Amino acid sequence: AMAPDPLRRRIVLFGGADASGNTLADTWEWDGQAWQRMVPPISPRARLGHGMAYDESSGEVVMVAGADAPPYTYLSDMWSWNGSRWRQILTASAIPVVGRLVYDSARARLVWVAGDSTTWEWIGGAWTQRITSTVTGLSFGVAAYDAARQQVVAFGGQRGTSLPAETWIYESTHKASASPFGT
Repeated sequence: AMAPDPLRRRIVLFGGADASGNTLADTWEWDGQAWQRMVPPISPRARLGHGMAYDESSGEVVMVAGADAPPYTYLSDMWSWNGSRWRQILTASAIPVVGRLVYDSARARLVWVAGDSTTWEWIGGAWTQRITSTVTGLSFGVAAYDAARQQVVAFGGQRGTSLPAETWIYESTHKASASPFGT
């Protein structure tokens, strides 16, 4: 996963997998010209399928969840990156491990759009479940924050063996019905 760090004018990349399927614990930064491998004294566990987003409130890039090497132990920890060090925020949390992390700048919150049709928000130092959709979960999709509409938008992913091309909108005002996502 990767996320922008606008304060430092960098893109931060962590983890993933190599051509052999081995998960990685590498931290890289892109400055617009070249990639630089960062070598912090402490690093999160190797992983793939995790989420990263820039948290405007803290001025740091945040990373959550993912899975380590096969047979894939799921991780639910949370870390922040300040440009020189990783700091562990949580060792484990209640959030589902598959999903995408987005920062809702209108409400100054991290939002975890989970692959099991739940949505969580980072409030006061803890994850709070906000929505459980009636829609069957989508795993491995993408999500982004639409600042003009003040909404989190998710697209695609996998449901079982199908790959639906669906767009979902999280109404962060919580004025929507019990199923705030819709096509």
